[in-house]
Amino acid sequence: MTELYHATSAENAQSIRVSRELRPGSHGFVGGAIYFSRDPEAAIRKCHGGRGQPDVVIECSVDLGQLVEVPRDEYDIRDLLDMGYDSAKVIGVDVFAVYDPERVQILQFHDLNAFSDNEESESSGENSEHGSHPGYGSEDDYSDGLGSEYCHGYSDYGSDSD
Repeated sequence: MTELYHATSAENAQSIRVSRELRPGSHGFVGGAIYFSRDPEAAIRKCHGGRGQPDVVIECSVDLGQLVEVPRDEYDIRDLLDMGYDSAKVIGVDVFAVYDPERVQILQFHDLNAFSDNEESESSGENSEHGSHPGYGSEDDYSDGLGSEYCHGYSDYGSDSD
């Protein structure tokens, strides 16, 4: 299992909690898949193809299974599945694509908007291992209450590079 991050909007995060279903998106570096990054800041930058302002980062444990490294925009995840691969790592960027939601287990939701401007300066998480973005490594992180249930989300990654 590999710890990976998925960034999304508050609306999508709420839907993730309610539906308990991680749904692959319709497009991305390797087609419709569930997209993650090793670094939460990379996940934030890639949200909605680099155009979004995510509200929540979902920390997950992902079983990548048979992983293949591929150049972006040359393969579709379904083709890779047909070739026997379970997931793909896009060469040159911090992007992983997984098709099967059963391979993803939620660990925690991190609310990026949990702090006011004053609180952010005091509790910005600057000393955390995840950099200076608020919401990491603080007591204000929150879980969705699913415990060891599967992580459920939407593919928000697109064509932005690291």
